[in-house]
Amino acid sequence: MQCSENWVYFIFMVTALIGLFLKKRFIRWIVMLGSLAVIGFLQMGCPSPIGAVQYILLNPFNFVETLPFWIKLAIVVVPAFFLGPIFCGWVCPKGVIQELLNRKELELKVSEKLDKWLRKIPYIILFTLIAVPLIFHKKIFTSSVSPFKIIFNLMGTPFALGFLIVILIISLFIYRPFCKYICPIGALLNFVSRIGLFRITPGDDCTDCGVCVRKCGMGALTINRKGQKPILDKSRCIACGECRENCHANCLNILKK
Repeated sequence: MQCSENWVYFIFMVTALIGLFLKKRFIRWIVMLGSLAVIGFLQMGCPSPIGAVQYILLNPFNFVETLPFWIKLAIVVVPAFFLGPIFCGWVCPKGVIQELLNRKELELKVSEKLDKWLRKIPYIILFTLIAVPLIFHKKIFTSSVSPFKIIFNLMGTPFALGFLIVILIISLFIYRPFCKYICPIGALLNFVSRIGLFRITPGDDCTDCGVCVRKCGMGALTINRKGQKPILDKSRCIACGECRENCHANCLNILKK
């Protein structure tokens, strides 16, 4: 089962890489909707790289048994080192659902101070999910606490159902709230991209128009003062490519200083 899941991950990630380099929005939507259909509804779940991390931590010396989980982790994590959290912006079914629900005309602005503190939560959750298996030899991430899995297999706890309803409602007003303020997968991949080679930098043709900043729903691009070129905060980027797709000067580069 793990091997077949890994092939699915691999195919979607490769297609996402192609779409990212070609800067084609329609490829991104094909990948996202395909992932929602296959990884989500067809496989009736939302398999998580964090689950792979926990399984590896619980079986650190059983390489043969954990090999499929290492492969799954590598398929998702290695591209993040070079090209950012592509899994988040292109493949993850949870992100697709939130993006489909979001309505720009209803958008609510979260204050910068509150946003800054809320974005620490995914890292706290990630630390907990890694520390508990190491210290107590116990896996705490299960499908019973995954709110999005209810959508795919109609099974879950009352807590997960209530949590899901809240997330879906908030998604109408805030772009990808689960990705921004809860998701440990995003925290893991953002950490990898921050220490990696990934970057988005404007070229000499940049006109400082600010379109890329306005198109970034994650708030990863900012212009601090007039006349300054956009600056990327890699801890917020999901490598969706919307900034590069919408750049009038076609001057946003990746993997270049």
